[in-house]
Amino acid sequence: MLDFLRSYKGALLVISHDLELLDEAITRVLHLDRPDEDSEGTIVEYRGTYTQYGISREADEARQAKKATQARQRN
Repeated sequence: MLDFLRSYKGALLVISHDLELLDEAITRVLHLDRPDEDSEGTIVEYRGTYTQYGISREADEARQAKKATQARQRN
C-alpha cells in the first residue's frame, strides 16, 4: 500500500491515525482553519511530511497568538 501511495500522481484524501504511515506517504497537508463552527474558514496548505506539518502549524499558531496579543495591546 505504501508503494502505491508514494507512486500515485493524483490527489488522495488520506485519513489515518498511523503517524508513521502519514510521514512516509504524504507530501502535503491541507488544514481547514476555522475560528468557530459557524465560519467558512480558510484552507492552509503545508508542504512536507505530517511531522513537518505539525511543526509548521505550531509555529503558525504561535505567530497568530503573538499578533493577536500585540493587536490587543495597541487598542
